[in-house]
Parts: sequence; structure tokens; C-alpha cells
Amino acid sequence: MSVAVFTLWTGNFTVSYSFPALNEGIGTTWTFWIYGIICLGGFFIIRKYLVETRGKSLEEIEKGMVRRE
Repeated sequence: MSVAVFTLWTGNFTVSYSFPALNEGIGTTWTFWIYGIICLGGFFIIRKYLVETRGKSLEEIEKGMVRRE
């Protein structure tokens, strides 16, 4: 939980700190395009590495959590 909260606050700080500079430098439209592309990349990373747990027992979930090499 602490890693997730730290990541959340780091992301919040990064966006809050970078938005004014990006907005002034390249404009609002391109700033939001950049943030949108970052979110899209995050979506594909999560889709690739996150294990689906819907309809599975705890034992099946544990098997899926084994590190893939």
C-alpha cells in the first residue's frame, strides 16, 4: 500500500510541477496530448503485466502471480 501511495503522490507532483511549464512552452493542446499518450502507454503496460483475477479462486490467482521469466 505504501508503494502505491508513494507512486500516486510522485505522479501528482510530476503533473502539477510540469503542467505550467509545458502549457506555457507548447500550449494546452499539446500538453494534454502528451499526458494522453503517457496514459495510453500505461494502459498497455498494465494490460500486459497485470493478472486477470475475475472468476478465479485464490489458488488460481497465486499461480498466476508466479514470476514469469
